[in-house]
Amino acid sequence: MFIIAGIIAILRDLRYRVVLSADRIEVRNLASTRVLRRDEILGRRLVQTRGGQIIRLMPQGGQRPLEVLLIVKTDSAFWEWMDSIPDLDAQDTL
Repeated sequence: MFIIAGIIAILRDLRYRVVLSADRIEVRNLASTRVLRRDEILGRRLVQTRGGQIIRLMPQGGQRPLEVLLIVKTDSAFWEWMDSIPDLDAQDTL
C-alpha cells in the first residue's frame, strides 16, 4: 500500500504545473486543472503543512481556495505575480 501511495505522490509531483498569465493562474495536476482569475482573488495566505508550504489563494464569492504547492521551481516572475496579490497574513497582524 505504501509503495502505491509513493508512486502516486511521485507522479503527482512530476505532473504538477503552475501556469501564470497576466489575468489568471492555472494549477494543473495529474487529475485536474483549476483556473482562478486575478480579479476573483481576495488575497493570499502562506500555510505550513506536513508536506511543506503552500500558497492559498482566497477567492471571492464562496469558491474554494486555490492552493499552490511550493514544490514547484519558482523564479522572480512567479514572486512578482504573487506579490501583486494582497497578503492576508500581513493584514491580520496590523
